[in-house]
Amino acid sequence: MNVLRMKEMCMSACGRRNQKEKKKKTKQANCVMAMNQIVEYLKDKVDKIPKLKCQIKKLETELKENKLELAAFKTVETVLVATQLELEKENDNLRDELSSTETELREIQKELMDVQINSEIVEQSSENTVQFGL
Repeated sequence: MNVLRMKEMCMSACGRRNQKEKKKKTKQANCVMAMNQIVEYLKDKVDKIPKLKCQIKKLETELKENKLELAAFKTVETVLVATQLELEKENDNLRDELSSTETELREIQKELMDVQINSEIVEQSSENTVQFGL
């Protein structure tokens, strides 16, 4: 074989080896960069954990307050419903009493009219007695 040819083959083999090593190093560098990005992303997430815990505590406190307020509203609602029922019952009783009173009033007015008519009859009859000399 020719020396030049052997030299070319050697150079070619070395070039391929160098290219493979460069590709391998490039892949490793890309992998390291990707891992660094992942680490930064995770750091950001970890840094947010205390803030999120604080927000959770605030929300839990707010939830407890809202539950207490809801319980208070339910109590007020129960009282209002009971009061409304009492008022409706009292209203019914007052209507019944009013109706009864109106009936009594009509009866008294009728009796009064009867008494007035009888009184007029008696008055006229006594006038007639005096006129006719009885």
